[in-house]
Amino acid sequence: MRSSPHLSQLLSLLSCLLLTNTAAALRCHACHSRSPIPGFTLSGDLAARLNQFPPCAEFSVGDSRFTQACASDQQGCVIITDPEDETNTFRTCYPLASDKCVKTACYCTGDLCNAQAGGVAGSTAAGNAAGLVMMSKWLAMTSVLVISVVTP
Repeated sequence: MRSSPHLSQLLSLLSCLLLTNTAAALRCHACHSRSPIPGFTLSGDLAARLNQFPPCAEFSVGDSRFTQACASDQQGCVIITDPEDETNTFRTCYPLASDKCVKTACYCTGDLCNAQAGGVAGSTAAGNAAGLVMMSKWLAMTSVLVISVVTP
């Protein structure tokens, strides 16, 4: 039994589409805080990018206005929470692949994984599960790169 050239071409095309789909860019939630968060300084470039998104005070899971396609050098997502006001947050892509919380910053590596910080109330079961996983991986470390930690 001979395979038709069309079937062979179709299978090749399907293989390419599947490979392309698995290499799709990471997506993170993105929004900006309403005021500076103590201990964190955003670079001018990051602050400008975040200001293109709505404020986190309006954040809603499933609202596409808060979805950011990450650059190829961004391996994870982050949510930073103000230690003095847990409603003051920002969310964005992050250059390092990490699944942990460090002080008021929670990092994760799945698509749209930064819906909520560990322990902060969320609106979806998936977000609650992600928060519990991140809380269980809590480590006492400091972070650098896009976000610089300011120590007194």
